[in-house]
Amino acid sequence: MKTTNGGTNWNNDLPNLIPYSDSYNCLHSVFFSDQNTGWVVGSYAAIFSITNGGSTLINQISTETPAGYSLCQNFPNPFNPSTKISFQLPVVSSSSLKIFDITGKEVATLVNERLNAGTYTVDWNASEFPSGVYFYRLTAEGYGETRKMMLIR
Repeated sequence: MKTTNGGTNWNNDLPNLIPYSDSYNCLHSVFFSDQNTGWVVGSYAAIFSITNGGSTLINQISTETPAGYSLCQNFPNPFNPSTKISFQLPVVSSSSLKIFDITGKEVATLVNERLNAGTYTVDWNASEFPSGVYFYRLTAEGYGETRKMMLIR
């Protein structure tokens, strides 16, 4: 499978080896060899290719309705070069998860969409960013929380 538009559309480059169906949508891990090329591995040995460097995977890890909004500490922290950020939404929410540098400048948007209630995890690959302190902020339907993380090379 291949995408050249950040995962909006997927093309089956190997139709005889990996027949695509919606039942194959469980993605397990992401690897970026540089800022423009990456691979996602999914169920049934499907391999998805990202060639524009602009895709972020949001994995819903639970559909149970949490008691409230929550933004967890990233793990690992400190990290090099990637980390996982988890959060919970108790209701369907227009959600945003953004990364800021120490000066407050927005450097990445990981989530910017309407999400169902549940628990989510997002991977951030910071291989193109310098070492330092970064902040990540979750905003959703009147909720906002910011946490600190450290990238060490």
